[in-house]
Amino acid sequence: MGTNSINLPFFQSLRPASWRNFPFGVSSIALSLGRKIAVHEYPYADGVYAEDLGAKGKAFHVMGFIVEGGGAYGGKGTLKEQIVELERIAMQWGNGEFIHPTLGARPKMCLLNFEIEQDQKGRVASLRFTLLENIVNPTVMVVPNAQGQTEDLGTRAKETTTLETLTEIKKEVRKYRNGILNRVNKFTTTVRQVISTATSLFSMITGLPGEIGRYIGSAIPQDLKTNKSVQQLIGLGSANRVNVINKVDQLSNALDAMDIDKIVNGISDTVSSVFESNPDPVQALNAMLPFANSQPMPSGTDEAIGFNLLNDLIRRTAVICIAESTAKRAYVSYDDAVNTRTIVCQYIDQELKIAGDQGLDGTYNALMNLRISVSQDLTSRGADLAKVEQISAAASLPSLVWAQRLYQDSGREKELVKSANPIHPAFMPINFKALSS
Repeated sequence: MGTNSINLPFFQSLRPASWRNFPFGVSSIALSLGRKIAVHEYPYADGVYAEDLGAKGKAFHVMGFIVEGGGAYGGKGTLKEQIVELERIAMQWGNGEFIHPTLGARPKMCLLNFEIEQDQKGRVASLRFTLLENIVNPTVMVVPNAQGQTEDLGTRAKETTTLETLTEIKKEVRKYRNGILNRVNKFTTTVRQVISTATSLFSMITGLPGEIGRYIGSAIPQDLKTNKSVQQLIGLGSANRVNVINKVDQLSNALDAMDIDKIVNGISDTVSSVFESNPDPVQALNAMLPFANSQPMPSGTDEAIGFNLLNDLIRRTAVICIAESTAKRAYVSYDDAVNTRTIVCQYIDQELKIAGDQGLDGTYNALMNLRISVSQDLTSRGADLAKVEQISAAASLPSLVWAQRLYQDSGREKELVKSANPIHPAFMPINFKALSS
């Protein structure tokens, strides 16, 4: 602030008041502040409980005037023209800028009420209006689609961990050569074993519509079922298996040429292809476990460094795929969703610790975002599901009787049979677990 502005008298330093660029004279302006308080009253208790719900919006109560000609405050036009203009801007949609004489510009102000009072004989109109500061973004109050975000964040996490692994390996490719050869050869062997199981008919058959007896039930949502015949599923499994084997062959060729870019990207793509080879998220998750539980080589040599860099990539990519599987799975109970959340978050927590120790900030942040999304998604979806409770009876009863007794719906008899797994549906065990509602 310059010397001239410091020496100005107080009234000369005030800014002309205006609303939506319409100037007016000011009589007084009051600022209203406070807290949003919810008062809870309880019977037979002295006093109340005041719950603080946050700060109220800042409200400006303005009293002013307009005069014929408007020369005193910078206005223009006759009094009638100014009143007509005030009516027009008062009816405009959305926020407007309010210039406060001492506090300056307030760009996001909405009009709560506006009063114009005109003396019948005079050339002056009095103004009274209230403006409320509008600063909260409504999008922050909307619950995000965590289920959809999980897949997007999983893709970003794969890209980040692949890039950082590639950066680390390229620092000393020659030193890490033996470790790279060792790990890739073990990886391709594991992939061939896993893909045979993941694309077998037994694993693929859960994608059929409905349920096959009471021994094969699918966790895949109805809208994601393949609706294919057994022969078509056999063909789909074969096609997916061939696709993965082709990626393994490409990875072997890249290893022969020691093309680090193709090796690193090929490993990530191969793990993802194995994960996507079966439409059932539970079967896809099972296919990832051998990779997610892969063990590192004891440290101390250059070979171990190269081996462990690729081992971290394989394990981390598999964990990300496991996290992605949670978004595609249909959960039957609150306990199912919570247990899945616990297991998956434990896997991610282990990777967060390793990535943090290695100084991989990008990977750490990507995994943390993925963990938050998985936790929010499963917590939200699990909250709407029934819990599992222990059912006990003095004698064995048919499943139809239990379905009617527990749910008043005989159509849920298959659900009970699947949960209790009795020798025969007519003879349910005297102790079994079932949904509470």
